[in-house]
Amino acid sequence: MLKLAFSIILYGIIRSSLADANSCGKLVHCTVKRCFSTEKTETAMHTMSAVGMFSAMVDQFSFVCLATKCHDACTACEQCNYALDQISKITSGVKTKMECPKIETCLEQCFLEDALHMNSCARKRCNLYCYNDDCPYCIYVAKRIFLRICRENNIPKLPNVNFNGNCMDLFDHVLKEYSAGHRT
Repeated sequence: MLKLAFSIILYGIIRSSLADANSCGKLVHCTVKRCFSTEKTETAMHTMSAVGMFSAMVDQFSFVCLATKCHDACTACEQCNYALDQISKITSGVKTKMECPKIETCLEQCFLEDALHMNSCARKRCNLYCYNDDCPYCIYVAKRIFLRICRENNIPKLPNVNFNGNCMDLFDHVLKEYSAGHRT
């Protein structure tokens, strides 16, 4: 009986994980399609180093775009939905859970300084906290976006990148380099 109960619980966990992975996959597909400039991404892919390319992708990233143009997919993905909830709380003056303290504090400051320009402030001042181990929710979504673009374009094999490894290895490499250049 205990074995059956364990099997049922395990099945539920696996099924829930797969559902979230599928939901987040839809989010990534939508984000790449609707929130990234194909022209800017293509230019970065064919003219920059891997770290430069990653930096160009970070510069393009807009959570507001993701939350508006991919809203249904965002709410279905746990990691994105957390971010939506935090932004909603920040703009309503409600305290957040502070599971991503640096990003959330930065967003609060941006909102208090100029609510109308919160998105550009967040892009300039807060996005970097996503890549320095402050927020597992954020890095999860960012990693999936990077991996999708990387795999679709075989970025490790591009002449300007020439990386000996796969996209996951490349992500770890560029994240380390990018974070080292953007210490807070």
